[in-house]
Amino acid sequence: MIAAHPILRARLLGPFRVEIGERVIERWERPSARRLVQYLLLAHAHTASREQLMDALSPGLDRDRGANAIAKAISMARSALGEHVVEASRSFVRLAVPVETDLVIAMAALERATAVGPGRRAALEDALALEGELLPEEPWAEWADAARVRLADLRRAATIELARATANWAPVFYADPACEEAALAVIEAYSAAGERELAVRTYQRHREVVSRELGLTVSAEIEAAYQQAAAGELAIAEPADDEAAYGQLLAKAADDGERAAAWVGLAATAYRRGDMAGVIDTCRLGLDSLGGGAGPGRGRLLAELGWAEVRAGRPKHGRPHLEQAAEILRANSGKDPELPARVLDRLAIARSDCGDHAAGLEVMEEAFARAPRSYRRLGAILRLHRGRLLGRVGRPEEGLGDVFAARRLLTTLGDVYSISVSHWVAAELLDQLDLIGRALAEREAEVRLLEPIDNPRNLAGALVHGSRLLSRLGRAQEAAVWANRGLDAALATGDSRLVAWAREEVGKVSGKT
Repeated sequence: MIAAHPILRARLLGPFRVEIGERVIERWERPSARRLVQYLLLAHAHTASREQLMDALSPGLDRDRGANAIAKAISMARSALGEHVVEASRSFVRLAVPVETDLVIAMAALERATAVGPGRRAALEDALALEGELLPEEPWAEWADAARVRLADLRRAATIELARATANWAPVFYADPACEEAALAVIEAYSAAGERELAVRTYQRHREVVSRELGLTVSAEIEAAYQQAAAGELAIAEPADDEAAYGQLLAKAADDGERAAAWVGLAATAYRRGDMAGVIDTCRLGLDSLGGGAGPGRGRLLAELGWAEVRAGRPKHGRPHLEQAAEILRANSGKDPELPARVLDRLAIARSDCGDHAAGLEVMEEAFARAPRSYRRLGAILRLHRGRLLGRVGRPEEGLGDVFAARRLLTTLGDVYSISVSHWVAAELLDQLDLIGRALAEREAEVRLLEPIDNPRNLAGALVHGSRLLSRLGRAQEAAVWANRGLDAALATGDSRLVAWAREEVGKVSGKT
């Protein structure tokens, strides 16, 4: 009698875990093996072609390197699960045993709950109790997007149905501030309870998300509810982007959070002038004005000070400020939902710039965990920076996967500056792989994006690095042209260190022409 194959049971909602009979697999030899198994668990019939696997899991590699990477991942996955579990032919890879996942169970429960009649509330509550984030190890993996969106839609529909059944819309709004039905209900509920300030804050949060994420204005019905809640008071005006406006905000600030926001705005105006010393001085003045408290306002200013030191080429000076800021925000993150993740991202880069690459990657994973999922640009930036850190620990292929995925999302958002940074990082990683021609193409794309947007600092860096690549390709005359253009851009910044670096490159290439 032939023994039946054991069922493969997988936890996808939460930390990834696979059970096969009595064996439990929670640790993997390499992330690439784990990703391959996760991809197959989400795939139709748990089967995928090698081409699909290369496109999804090795998007930054050429065909030969991608095929090799997938072959290694298959080998490691078969070692972990068993050769009878992961079957591979020349064209296809599949899970060859019965599969059961908590994701399928949760989706089925949500679908049933939104369709039932009597007992609807209990069914909805039970279905929504099946919590957990889908593949938290891969929060920005595009190959999981379809399942993630489907799960989110089912949960959102069930949450809305539960709100309609219970008249409690607050959970819906906090999960999805763009939901008009929830925003209107919460504004009206706060207004009826006399909580005018909370009603106004709800409106402002809804307006911010609808504008940033959807590019829309709020509906007339919500606008009317807001005006009634505000009792005729004007909404808080957005400040103009100049020193006078931020000075006015500073004068009117009612607490340390508002004071810190105004000081950060003043520091930003100094940065746009290319005055790094002014940025640092402004942050120090702001910290002195806040006194010795350890609230999120102080954390925000410490992070700006530390980041200014890092950008000025002094990561060892900046890192202690960023470490302190991270500790403050871990204890009290304040009202800005993306601030902790932004600060942890900067700390990761500072640690890596100090040579502590493993510690940088560790805190980058914490940044991913703290990032709100609805902040798509923040997620792309984190992925972009993680790609750079992966290159620094000798994993440039994985880094390119992150960078190209981040670029695709940034392109949909129209973030030209961040797209230019993606070309910068991709060029570094491709250079590391000795793919000089492709690295130069990334630098050329970066320069094309930077020239119209008046960012001489980054443009100078792109041109000088491009000059070095051209020299290595034996194109000395072009290298000299790029180096001199880089020097012109550096002179426009007034940064003596940058100018000296660009002049050094001009001297090198001039001797080769």
